[in-house]
Amino acid sequence: MIVPVAPLPLIKNLLQACTAPPCTGASWFSRGAESAIRFYRRGSLALAGGVEAVRREQGVEGITVWVPGYFCDEALAPLRGLAATLKFYPCQPDLTPDWQFLEEGVKGTARVQVLVLVHYFGFANASQEAVNFCQRHGLTLLEDGAHVLKMAPGLGMGELLVFSPRKLLAVPAGGVLVFPPKLRGYLPEMAVAPWRRDLIFWVARRLTQKIFLALGLSWSWWWRRLPECEAVCQGPFPPPVLAGCDRYTLGLLALAEPGLAGMVSRRRRYYEGLADYLRGFPGVRPLFSELPPETCPYVFPFLMDQGSDQVMARLRSRGILASRWPTLPPEVLGDPEKHRTTLEIRNQLLLLPVHQSLTDRQVEWMGHQLRDALAAMGAGS
Repeated sequence: MIVPVAPLPLIKNLLQACTAPPCTGASWFSRGAESAIRFYRRGSLALAGGVEAVRREQGVEGITVWVPGYFCDEALAPLRGLAATLKFYPCQPDLTPDWQFLEEGVKGTARVQVLVLVHYFGFANASQEAVNFCQRHGLTLLEDGAHVLKMAPGLGMGELLVFSPRKLLAVPAGGVLVFPPKLRGYLPEMAVAPWRRDLIFWVARRLTQKIFLALGLSWSWWWRRLPECEAVCQGPFPPPVLAGCDRYTLGLLALAEPGLAGMVSRRRRYYEGLADYLRGFPGVRPLFSELPPETCPYVFPFLMDQGSDQVMARLRSRGILASRWPTLPPEVLGDPEKHRTTLEIRNQLLLLPVHQSLTDRQVEWMGHQLRDALAAMGAGS
């Protein structure tokens, strides 16, 4: 049995995207007349573009950005290339911000400040609390929705919102910044990028995977060679090139838009199905206690009190690319006492795919393999 770790495109979409009208995002990402949209090549570039727009609008040379300790280090590279000071705040066990730490931290910072709130794995974080906090202290709230497919309750309450559709859809690129009209003059129009060589490689890889899948051949031998996470990014960091998205990706996004509701439904069903397989194993539980209505999960995240290394290795040996959070920022790794909860979550967390390209049979097989792995490792004993 083969379980693709990411959604695979339809062949007809790969062909039609060459001539399809590009996605505008007006009915997908927009919050209405009070917001505007820019498409970037990556979500990390959209994040950097939003911070830079706030800095320009405030007319300051430097800006402080509060980032959760539970954040992918690679995604911070564009921000590190800006005139921005990064400060990392601890997270609670449910990945909400440590508000007490932030209360003390922002008081001693004179610069213009941005608070980044991450909606982890597609689940809305403490948006209203973040809005209240930012209003009370004069911060700009930027919501990181890189794991979010589309708007849902509890999202889009801040001034800026970032999406990264390439994480949930079969598209090669794409980052979206939703921002208020007052920042329009501080955000240059993003030119649609031309075809790039890596687009051809992406299409070739996806077609190869589809052929393997149709023939019942596994590429798990290659998965086992993959590193668990990316290496820590090394400086110095040059100013980022805030490149726009390419037209081919925008065409694929336009073709995907009519099917969003079905994708949400399928991902939710697979998430709930995998959650059922955890029942009866003490010390093993989903990261989130429930799946709120309209929430579209990015993956199925669950915690193991005794650590996830052995179960992850066993699942990978069966061709299931179980994973966990990529490399954390060096500032977080270098301060384990302050970020103890973050480090514990990373060691205990395991992620399984629930994307829309999977079938019921694949998810059922993955669930059985999960239960076998937990039983073999004595999970919770």
